[in-house]
Amino acid sequence: MRGAYRVFVVALIAAMASASWAQGNERAVRKALEPMYRKMEQAFLKRDVNAVMALTAPGFTGKSGDETVPADKVKMQIGMQFAMLKEMKSVKMQIAKLAIKGKDAIVVNRYAFSGVIEPQKGKTVKMADQGVTRDTWQKTAQGWRLLQIETVKSNPTIDGKPLKEAMAGKSGETRKP
Repeated sequence: MRGAYRVFVVALIAAMASASWAQGNERAVRKALEPMYRKMEQAFLKRDVNAVMALTAPGFTGKSGDETVPADKVKMQIGMQFAMLKEMKSVKMQIAKLAIKGKDAIVVNRYAFSGVIEPQKGKTVKMADQGVTRDTWQKTAQGWRLLQIETVKSNPTIDGKPLKEAMAGKSGETRKP
């Protein structure tokens, strides 16, 4: 019986030490990634697609639903979005959850941003979005770099109305193709 008890105690101590190490390592990774999100926020505020892409790892992809998009197309999409913006008012990104898997860190990122677009000459509207991304960061020789951003949830609005409603027109009716 004593032998079984000793094995149990050793296993318990090993599990606690492992959990403590992972928790400490998680804190260190979070501390390293927080400045990366601040850089991302600044890049978005400046509408600088090259600064955004400088934070990515080789093989970077974007994912939304079932579609996975390579880095060059992500860069083009972000560039087009930035070009439509007359002004980026605010950007906030927050690490809600972090898990370490080998040399990767998986982050559940809560984001919110707002800006002004000019869909027609002389007419501006407020555009905003808030949502969640699942970001895979990879430890590289250059430090932490984004390997994938997966959009989990997105709630875009125009002038405070959900995008679908705003695009349907002022009547609130859905346009038919």
